[in-house]
Amino acid sequence: MVLPNKRLLPALLFLLFLLLPPVASAETRPVEKNTTETLKSYQQRLKDQEREKAELQEKAENLGKELSETKEQLVSATSQMRLNEEEIRSLEENLQELDARQELIRSNLQKDRSSLSRLILALERLRRVPPEAMLAKPDTPYETAQSALLMAEIADRIHSEALALKDKLTELEEISEQKETRKQALLRNMETLREQYDQIAVLVKKREDLFKETNQDIAARQAEIQRLSLQSKNLEDLIAKLEEDRKRQEKKAKEQEKERLRLAALQTQKQLSAPPRNKPVISQPLPTGLTPAQLPISGIIRVRYHETDDRGAPSNGLTMEGRPGAIVLAPIAGKIQFAGAFKKYGNLIIIEHAKGYHSLVAGLDKINAVVGQTVSSGEPLGILPNSSNGVKPRLYYELRHQGQPVNPSVLFSELS
Repeated sequence: MVLPNKRLLPALLFLLFLLLPPVASAETRPVEKNTTETLKSYQQRLKDQEREKAELQEKAENLGKELSETKEQLVSATSQMRLNEEEIRSLEENLQELDARQELIRSNLQKDRSSLSRLILALERLRRVPPEAMLAKPDTPYETAQSALLMAEIADRIHSEALALKDKLTELEEISEQKETRKQALLRNMETLREQYDQIAVLVKKREDLFKETNQDIAARQAEIQRLSLQSKNLEDLIAKLEEDRKRQEKKAKEQEKERLRLAALQTQKQLSAPPRNKPVISQPLPTGLTPAQLPISGIIRVRYHETDDRGAPSNGLTMEGRPGAIVLAPIAGKIQFAGAFKKYGNLIIIEHAKGYHSLVAGLDKINAVVGQTVSSGEPLGILPNSSNGVKPRLYYELRHQGQPVNPSVLFSELS
């Protein structure tokens, strides 16, 4: 075999290299492919996250709108319920007045009948005197005239008494008719009230479900509030601890908001300006004013501010007597800070208002409010106990400013 010339060998090798097809490196091709796939996967995840974020925002907006509508429906329903309760109370008071008037007329009728019976008996005795007895013992003309006048006076008095008796019997019949009319109206209103209670109960359940769906940390928040209540010595201590807890929650919310913004900036690779450091983040703003205001229940105030209560001490609030099973309403718009059992107060609700005010509502049988929830004036908070012994339940309401009890009359025109 003849070997090529050493000078021609490099040229032949170069020609062979040009004629062969290029072969990609086994390492380079997968790296380029993996990089492209990773980039596409990252872009797809970003799109999915943006879509999920938009869906969540839309869901939150819809839930917020539905919650707001439900709260408006509740306030409207409780407003109608309050009017009905006032009408029922007026009918009951009117029936009590009619009962008292009826009893008085019956007592007077008994007296009038006794007096009329005596007069009729006297005339009957005179009628039974035979004419012969009158002739056997004739009186002087003056005495005869005097007897005639006396008989005429007795007859006139009997006639007047009979007319008065007739009028009282007529009035008694009218009162009976009025009582029957009032009783029928009362029954209708009571049936309407039961329907209103049922309607409000449905709306309250819907409000609770919507609020829980938009606030996932409710259970932990309620447990923390309960822990604070067990550690608190009195109401002043409880309110102070609730204030500290609220500030801590606001700080936590602020930190969470900053972290959310930081992660969003990393994901979207955009420069997002963080909120000012000295501006707290409040998820649900407090009301700007203290009006409108209304008493929590429609009932009779048994103990007013600074009057002596059942324990013989000056009262720091109002003790009201209400209807068994009545719905208790939020007196002023605010935010629920506490809802649960607390010492001698039983089931207690504390509402934080604007301008440093707090409302304390105690004596509820069932609570229909959740810590962190904002309520409008007139929204349901709970239900009074149902008593089987005929004793009406009592509700205690206290208004505090900067932690100290104040006279509720500064807000409620009914107390002026």
